[in-house]
Amino acid sequence: MLSGIRFPPTSPWISRHWRLICGLNVFPLTAAFHNPVFYRPTCMLNNFGLEYDLPTIGAWLARDPSLPWALFVSLCVYLTGLRIPLIQTLAAPVSLAFLPLTIWIWDIPFTGRIVCHSFHDSKLVIGGSPVHTRHLYELSLVLYVVLLAFLVWSSVRSGHRVTPEARAPFDSPVKSAND
Repeated sequence: MLSGIRFPPTSPWISRHWRLICGLNVFPLTAAFHNPVFYRPTCMLNNFGLEYDLPTIGAWLARDPSLPWALFVSLCVYLTGLRIPLIQTLAAPVSLAFLPLTIWIWDIPFTGRIVCHSFHDSKLVIGGSPVHTRHLYELSLVLYVVLLAFLVWSSVRSGHRVTPEARAPFDSPVKSAND
């Protein structure tokens, strides 16, 4: 039954757009570092200002290490994914799956922080229960598993595999001057 499954399952579009995928993953990674690690439990701007303006962004960049850590992790994932296609498959659904959490933590710039003022602090109630950041993490994890399962299923179904030619120029062997 499992004989048709080839690992690592990948899609050609992941390899073609690998830089973009890793770049977009910086946003949910920054949110994930900011909220539970460095400034628990606040949205992105609470400790720095009222809106996405230059003084607030400057204060955020100067005092919050979540963006540098997200850039570092994204770069590590990018470089590792160049060598290990399975990493590409695992990283591809992150930005889409964690979009609800990213919007919840980052808010929507230049809207007067509508998400923070309208939904945070138990203002959003669904089915009689207030929605908290924990629920957005759970929703995002469920979306990640669903998207990853779909990605694996569609890769297996179509028989896509990353070939050495598709991964070039990063994996092409380095030729010495004597060759």
